[in-house]
Amino acid sequence: MRLSIFLALLLAACGASAAHPSRPSAIAPGPAPATAPRFAPRLLRQAPASQFVYSRIEVAGVGRREVSAIDDEVRVFDPDTGITWASERLGSVSNIELDPSFWRACVILDRARVGAFDLRTREWLWTRELPYAVRVAATSELCVMQTNEGMRVFDLASGEPRALDVPPWDLSVQGHAHVLWSRDLTRRYDRALAFSATGPAWLDTLRDGATLATRETFWSNCIDASGAIDRIGLHATESEARRAHLARALEADWIECAPPTGLDGIREVEAELPAPWIPLPDGRLVHHGAHGLFLFDWAARTSPVRLSDAPVERYRDVNGRSRAIEPVIGDGWIGAVDAQGVLARFDQSGAPLAPITLPSGPNGEYPPGWQVFAAPGDRLLVIRDVNGRRAAFVSSTRGWTRSRARTFTGIWQYAEWRGDHWLLSDPHDGIQLVEPERGAVIADFTPPDAYSRISRATPSPDGARLAVIVGPWNDDWEGVYVLDARTLAVLALHPSERSLAETQDALGWDARGIVVATRVAGIVVGPRWVLVDPETGARRELGVGSPRASFGHRRSDAVHVSRTPEGDALVAPRAIDEEVAIVSIGADGSGAVETPDGRVWCEGACPHYRCIVDVDRTAPFGDPACAPAE
Repeated sequence: MRLSIFLALLLAACGASAAHPSRPSAIAPGPAPATAPRFAPRLLRQAPASQFVYSRIEVAGVGRREVSAIDDEVRVFDPDTGITWASERLGSVSNIELDPSFWRACVILDRARVGAFDLRTREWLWTRELPYAVRVAATSELCVMQTNEGMRVFDLASGEPRALDVPPWDLSVQGHAHVLWSRDLTRRYDRALAFSATGPAWLDTLRDGATLATRETFWSNCIDASGAIDRIGLHATESEARRAHLARALEADWIECAPPTGLDGIREVEAELPAPWIPLPDGRLVHHGAHGLFLFDWAARTSPVRLSDAPVERYRDVNGRSRAIEPVIGDGWIGAVDAQGVLARFDQSGAPLAPITLPSGPNGEYPPGWQVFAAPGDRLLVIRDVNGRRAAFVSSTRGWTRSRARTFTGIWQYAEWRGDHWLLSDPHDGIQLVEPERGAVIADFTPPDAYSRISRATPSPDGARLAVIVGPWNDDWEGVYVLDARTLAVLALHPSERSLAETQDALGWDARGIVVATRVAGIVVGPRWVLVDPETGARRELGVGSPRASFGHRRSDAVHVSRTPEGDALVAPRAIDEEVAIVSIGADGSGAVETPDGRVWCEGACPHYRCIVDVDRTAPFGDPACAPAE
């Protein structure tokens, strides 16, 4: 998905939350009343906050939270302390905002269902159907939903409708939005960092903290709402007449402060895909990240073996995404490519083997962007940019030979060995069979105007057929194709759901049929696993329904692996009937395995897990309070 789509979703998101010094708060709750909701201690991965932030929430003088989501996992993160306080799988979240306790959330799911979720008890307080909901806000008592047909207000605890007239938000306001609550919760500032006539500034809308009635909108440099009277630094955009009006309308003291510069306070979006995890046929995992190349027997709970200290190399693709160069899995060996184009190799015990120098050439506009695929007999297919154009090379007893296969510049391709030829998949240029000695193209399948809409080809269990998805365009080529594996002739075409449009490398094929991870084009929601009958095209839901991550699905004979946004591996049986574990490697080379029931095995200090003991306290991994029940 393109970076612009992510930016548009980020700019549409907003949030809120708060606390009061005279009431129990999420930061310092004091003695809990007898009716307080229970809190079950839990272990949470302390992964970096996601770049897909739905709401940034500040309670003046108390604290801040960021609520982020990728696929169906929602995380509540404190940007000041770095602590992740909650992580839940709520479904395909369209928008979410916390209430002033930081522990209850008003949620929109798939723009068609709304509800309130209690992060302390990990339970839904209520849900209900509400089509076309586009914006959510939360107060101590209310969930407010803005829909295409108007505003709807519900009691946060019960979900009962409330007869309250809340002014809508201006969805056309551009800028990154968040919410600032006054310390006493009587005032709420909806803030958007935007560009005024005289430069960047905060566009602030002051609302009543209980009813969300709008009081004023103005440009500011800063707001301090931690006292009984707010202190506001107005931006130079505000004229003298406007300042006089605001002095009468707002109960505030004026202060001097510098305006925001550029996008201060906003986390820059870096479309960086996580480092790769690749399964071996025996189920062990190969991981190449910032701290080296590792081999991890996660099922045996043994320590990861560091094969090399060299960090993974990255390059920018045509969409501006930072992509990691994948490890190479050879015939009994594992390899990694360095910046100079040398393939370092190790046997599966970790002993070094002779390196291989990859084909050279001038880089041009793009860096090489190496992709290396291995076959028995140490045959290799290498793809890299040369003089601004993507090129494929084959190795044989003749040395390196440049292939005539088409490879589109700046994007990822995929190749695999099929016994006597290479099967090459390109999202733009389609499917090609490549002869291994001279790199000649034996056959190809390329729909017209195929710009980035063709999935990789996946062989049937007997190897006789291939499954390929062609996404939508202004033609009638869209669908799931079944091709002859030797000629690429079309054997069957099954018209496709629109949700298959952006599936690029999430295919599999087993005895039950073609396995597809579907995703609605242009919307950041998690995929669902679907089984497609290759004969009839009939579809049915498969396995756990919604996997945790929509990138980098890889399979071996034993396991299916997804690379999660946090850089971990989500491991499941090859049939994806259930999740088995989340597998991760720390910067120090320690390893961790988390099972769906919350149990965690960790070798070493395990810095990426923390025990959330209560709503205001965390403890190190291994705290007795977070020991799983027997």
